[in-house]
Amino acid sequence: MVLEIPISVKGIMIDSEGKTLLLKNERKLWELPGGRIEEGEQPEDALKREVQEELGIEVTIKRLNDTWIYEVHKERYILIITFEVAYESAEVIRLNEEHIDMGWFSVAEIEQLNAADGYKNSIKKTMYK
Repeated sequence: MVLEIPISVKGIMIDSEGKTLLLKNERKLWELPGGRIEEGEQPEDALKREVQEELGIEVTIKRLNDTWIYEVHKERYILIITFEVAYESAEVIRLNEEHIDMGWFSVAEIEQLNAADGYKNSIKKTMYK
């Protein structure tokens, strides 16, 4: 049996203080902004679209950061692709209805958050590249 896994693209944004933007979802888990790739869409284009939808800002893709498998629960997995992205700090970030909170966190603070280890590891790869 072939395992079919949905693909999600996520963006790692780092501000001038070295903090990363995370969003809290309805399950009260912190995650990076981004979402699913639509049919026929390139990962980079999907990430730009998802960030625009979730935060109302435009991002520039800097580089591919990491890939990993997220186990949502038993027998449900998602392939996560993370990219380091840049944004204009003058843009106002507006959280949409998909998430209940957002915040900028240092690596030390992220270690204490309720977030998947894969997100934490991807963020560290960006911060300590």
